[in-house]
Amino acid sequence: MNDERGSSRPRVAGIVLAGGRASRFGRDKLAERLDGRTLVDRAIASLEPVVDLVVVAGPHDATRRIPAHHGVPGGSRRPRLRTADPVPDGGPVVGLATALEVAADNRASAAVVVGGDMPWLRPVVLERLLVELEAAEAVVAVETGSWRPLPLALRVAPALDAAREHLASGGRDLFGLLRRLRVRTLEEAVWRPIDPGGATFRDIDRPMDLR
Repeated sequence: MNDERGSSRPRVAGIVLAGGRASRFGRDKLAERLDGRTLVDRAIASLEPVVDLVVVAGPHDATRRIPAHHGVPGGSRRPRLRTADPVPDGGPVVGLATALEVAADNRASAAVVVGGDMPWLRPVVLERLLVELEAAEAVVAVETGSWRPLPLALRVAPALDAAREHLASGGRDLFGLLRRLRVRTLEEAVWRPIDPGGATFRDIDRPMDLR
Protein backbone atom coordinates (compact mmCIF):
# COMPACT_ATOMS: atom_id res chain seq x y z
CA MET A 1 0.00 0.00 0.00
CA ASN A 2 1.22 3.49 -0.78
CA ASP A 3 0.95 5.63 2.32
CA GLU A 4 -0.52 8.98 1.34
CA ARG A 5 0.71 10.43 4.65
CA GLY A 6 4.38 10.22 3.78
CA SER A 7 6.91 7.54 2.79
CA SER A 8 8.96 8.03 5.97
CA ARG A 9 6.07 7.02 8.20
CA PRO A 10 6.30 3.43 9.48
CA ARG A 11 3.54 1.05 8.44
CA VAL A 12 1.01 0.85 11.27
CA ALA A 13 -1.48 -1.92 11.99
CA GLY A 14 -4.65 -1.45 13.97
CA ILE A 15 -5.42 -4.53 16.07
CA VAL A 16 -8.95 -5.14 17.35
CA LEU A 17 -9.26 -7.77 20.08
CA ALA A 18 -12.66 -9.35 19.52
CA GLY A 19 -12.42 -12.35 21.86
CA GLY A 20 -13.89 -12.97 25.28
CA ARG A 21 -17.12 -14.63 26.34
CA ALA A 22 -19.03 -11.43 27.23
CA SER A 23 -20.39 -13.26 30.29
CA ARG A 24 -21.45 -10.04 32.01
CA PHE A 25 -23.25 -8.82 28.89
CA GLY A 26 -25.16 -12.06 28.40
CA ARG A 27 -24.97 -12.19 24.60
CA ASP A 28 -22.65 -11.29 21.70
CA LYS A 29 -21.95 -7.71 22.68
CA LEU A 30 -19.76 -6.94 19.67
CA ALA A 31 -22.84 -7.39 17.46
CA GLU A 32 -24.83 -4.89 19.53
CA ARG A 33 -25.67 -1.66 17.72
CA LEU A 34 -24.98 1.83 18.94
CA ASP A 35 -26.16 4.71 16.75
CA GLY A 36 -26.72 2.30 13.87
CA ARG A 37 -23.35 0.50 13.92
CA THR A 38 -22.11 -2.55 15.76
CA LEU A 39 -19.64 -2.03 18.59
CA VAL A 40 -16.83 -3.74 16.71
CA ASP A 41 -17.47 -1.68 13.58
CA ARG A 42 -17.29 1.52 15.63
CA ALA A 43 -13.92 0.42 17.05
CA ILE A 44 -12.62 -0.35 13.56
CA ALA A 45 -13.86 2.95 12.17
CA SER A 46 -11.97 4.83 14.89
CA LEU A 47 -8.75 3.06 13.96
CA GLU A 48 -8.91 3.47 10.21
CA PRO A 49 -7.97 7.18 10.01
CA VAL A 50 -4.80 6.35 11.99
CA VAL A 51 -3.54 3.02 10.62
CA ASP A 52 -2.66 1.36 7.31
CA LEU A 53 -4.44 -1.95 7.84
CA VAL A 54 -6.74 -3.46 10.45
CA VAL A 55 -6.35 -6.93 11.98
CA VAL A 56 -9.32 -8.35 13.88
CA ALA A 57 -8.49 -11.24 16.22
CA GLY A 58 -11.13 -13.34 17.92
CA PRO A 59 -13.29 -16.43 17.56
CA HIS A 60 -14.17 -17.37 14.00
CA ASP A 61 -17.81 -16.38 14.51
CA ALA A 62 -16.77 -12.91 15.66
CA THR A 63 -14.41 -12.23 12.77
CA ARG A 64 -16.17 -13.72 9.77
CA ARG A 65 -18.69 -10.87 9.59
CA ILE A 66 -15.98 -8.20 9.27
CA PRO A 67 -15.90 -6.84 5.67
CA ALA A 68 -12.58 -6.96 3.82
CA HIS A 69 -12.45 -3.19 3.28
CA HIS A 70 -14.05 -0.07 4.64
CA GLY A 71 -14.05 3.41 3.18
CA VAL A 72 -12.75 6.27 5.31
CA PRO A 73 -12.97 10.05 4.73
CA GLY A 74 -10.92 11.13 1.74
CA GLY A 75 -11.67 7.99 -0.25
CA SER A 76 -8.89 5.79 1.14
CA ARG A 77 -9.58 2.14 1.94
CA ARG A 78 -7.86 0.23 4.71
CA PRO A 79 -7.54 -3.54 4.29
CA ARG A 80 -9.14 -5.59 7.04
CA LEU A 81 -7.48 -8.89 7.89
CA ARG A 82 -9.11 -11.50 10.09
CA THR A 83 -7.47 -14.14 12.25
CA ALA A 84 -9.06 -16.66 14.60
CA ASP A 85 -7.74 -17.15 18.13
CA PRO A 86 -5.87 -20.49 18.25
CA VAL A 87 -7.07 -21.08 21.83
CA PRO A 88 -10.77 -20.33 22.50
CA ASP A 89 -11.19 -18.03 25.51
CA GLY A 90 -7.42 -18.07 25.94
CA GLY A 91 -7.20 -14.46 27.03
CA PRO A 92 -6.22 -11.23 25.26
CA VAL A 93 -2.54 -12.08 24.78
CA VAL A 94 -3.43 -15.16 22.72
CA GLY A 95 -5.39 -13.04 20.26
CA LEU A 96 -2.82 -10.27 20.36
CA ALA A 97 0.08 -12.61 19.55
CA THR A 98 -1.83 -14.00 16.56
CA ALA A 99 -2.68 -10.50 15.33
CA LEU A 100 0.93 -9.36 15.75
CA GLU A 101 2.05 -12.25 13.56
CA VAL A 102 -0.36 -11.07 10.85
CA ALA A 103 0.87 -7.50 11.27
CA ALA A 104 4.51 -8.61 10.95
CA ASP A 105 3.69 -10.65 7.83
CA ASN A 106 2.20 -7.47 6.35
CA ARG A 107 5.34 -5.42 7.11
CA ALA A 108 3.83 -3.35 9.91
CA SER A 109 6.42 -2.13 12.40
CA ALA A 110 3.97 -0.50 14.83
CA ALA A 111 0.48 -1.30 16.06
CA VAL A 112 -2.37 0.32 17.93
CA VAL A 113 -4.36 -2.21 19.96
CA VAL A 114 -7.97 -1.65 21.01
CA GLY A 115 -10.87 -3.71 22.29
CA GLY A 116 -13.78 -4.49 20.02
CA ASP A 117 -16.07 -3.28 22.79
CA MET A 118 -14.63 0.26 22.86
CA PRO A 119 -17.09 2.30 20.75
CA TRP A 120 -15.97 5.82 21.69
CA LEU A 121 -12.28 5.75 20.75
CA ARG A 122 -10.84 9.11 19.68
CA PRO A 123 -8.43 8.86 16.71
CA VAL A 124 -6.51 11.90 17.97
CA VAL A 125 -5.65 10.02 21.18
CA LEU A 126 -4.58 6.95 19.20
CA GLU A 127 -2.31 9.17 17.11
CA ARG A 128 -0.75 10.52 20.30
CA LEU A 129 0.02 7.00 21.51
CA LEU A 130 1.91 6.42 18.27
CA VAL A 131 3.88 9.64 18.68
CA GLU A 132 5.06 8.52 22.12
CA LEU A 133 6.02 5.11 20.69
CA GLU A 134 9.00 6.68 18.92
CA ALA A 135 10.91 6.42 22.24
CA ALA A 136 9.58 3.09 23.55
CA GLU A 137 8.44 -0.46 22.75
CA ALA A 138 4.98 0.11 24.21
CA VAL A 139 2.87 3.10 25.24
CA VAL A 140 -0.04 3.01 27.70
CA ALA A 141 -2.20 5.87 28.92
CA VAL A 142 -2.49 6.85 32.57
CA GLU A 143 -5.87 7.75 34.08
CA THR A 144 -6.27 8.75 37.74
CA GLY A 145 -2.79 7.44 38.43
CA SER A 146 -3.26 3.97 36.92
CA TRP A 147 -2.31 2.39 33.62
CA ARG A 148 -5.13 1.77 31.17
CA PRO A 149 -4.35 -1.52 29.38
CA LEU A 150 -6.26 -0.52 26.23
CA PRO A 151 -5.84 1.19 23.92
CA LEU A 152 -2.08 0.83 23.67
CA ALA A 153 0.62 1.24 21.06
CA LEU A 154 3.29 -1.38 20.43
CA ARG A 155 6.35 -1.98 18.33
CA VAL A 156 5.45 -5.15 16.48
CA ALA A 157 8.73 -7.11 16.60
CA PRO A 158 9.57 -6.77 20.33
CA ALA A 159 5.91 -7.09 21.30
CA LEU A 160 5.55 -10.32 19.33
CA ASP A 161 8.67 -11.77 20.98
CA ALA A 162 7.40 -10.72 24.41
CA ALA A 163 3.93 -12.16 23.75
CA ARG A 164 5.38 -15.51 22.75
CA GLU A 165 7.58 -15.58 25.85
CA HIS A 166 4.69 -14.58 28.08
CA LEU A 167 2.43 -17.29 26.69
CA ALA A 168 5.19 -19.90 26.93
CA SER A 169 5.56 -19.09 30.63
CA GLY A 170 1.82 -19.52 31.19
CA GLY A 171 0.95 -15.82 31.21
CA ARG A 172 -2.27 -14.58 29.62
CA ASP A 173 -2.67 -11.01 30.89
CA LEU A 174 -1.78 -7.76 29.13
CA PHE A 175 -0.05 -6.24 32.16
CA GLY A 176 2.29 -9.25 32.36
CA LEU A 177 3.14 -8.76 28.70
CA LEU A 178 3.81 -5.06 29.22
CA ARG A 179 6.24 -5.85 32.04
CA ARG A 180 8.42 -7.55 29.42
CA LEU A 181 8.64 -4.38 27.30
CA ARG A 182 10.15 -0.93 27.58
CA VAL A 183 7.01 1.09 28.36
CA ARG A 184 6.36 4.81 28.05
CA THR A 185 3.25 6.39 29.54
CA LEU A 186 0.88 8.90 27.98
CA GLU A 187 0.10 11.08 30.95
CA GLU A 188 -3.39 12.32 31.70
CA ALA A 189 -2.27 15.94 31.41
CA VAL A 190 -1.42 15.20 27.77
CA TRP A 191 -4.49 13.28 26.61
CA ARG A 192 -7.20 14.91 28.73
CA PRO A 193 -7.26 18.19 26.72
CA ILE A 194 -7.97 16.24 23.51
CA ASP A 195 -10.47 13.84 25.09
CA PRO A 196 -11.92 15.69 28.10
CA GLY A 197 -14.44 13.00 29.02
CA GLY A 198 -12.01 10.09 28.67
CA ALA A 199 -14.32 8.42 26.15
CA THR A 200 -11.40 6.63 24.49
CA PHE A 201 -10.90 4.43 27.55
CA ARG A 202 -14.52 3.35 28.06
CA ASP A 203 -15.65 -0.14 27.15
CA ILE A 204 -18.94 -2.00 27.24
CA ASP A 205 -19.31 -4.74 29.85
CA ARG A 206 -23.07 -4.76 30.50
CA PRO A 207 -26.13 -3.70 28.47
CA MET A 208 -26.60 -0.68 30.74
CA ASP A 209 -23.19 0.64 29.56
CA LEU A 210 -24.68 1.29 26.13
CA ARG A 211 -26.53 4.25 27.62
